[in-house]
Amino acid sequence: MVLPVHKPKREEILKCVARFEDISPADTGLPDQEVDGYRRTFYNALGFSQPAGEGSYSPLGDDAKPLISHLSPGFNLGYVEAAPGQGVMMHNHDTN
Repeated sequence: MVLPVHKPKREEILKCVARFEDISPADTGLPDQEVDGYRRTFYNALGFSQPAGEGSYSPLGDDAKPLISHLSPGFNLGYVEAAPGQGVMMHNHDTN
């Protein structure tokens, strides 16, 4: 049995590339981002978008649109940038 080979075009591949300098930063929205010691910038690369539906929201709102948004991966990939002495407050998530 011969496996089918898919050779994507360059344009298709580039739609799945997130270059750091092209990601829109979000530095407000989360409740602890304004607290000294927890100031940081969030960069959303893949998957996470403002959820739809009543009662669903993202505190980052539309500021954290993913650069790669045409895929439905079931997870997201983001980066946090923080100066020394700053960072993410201890927290947990309801999902894995």
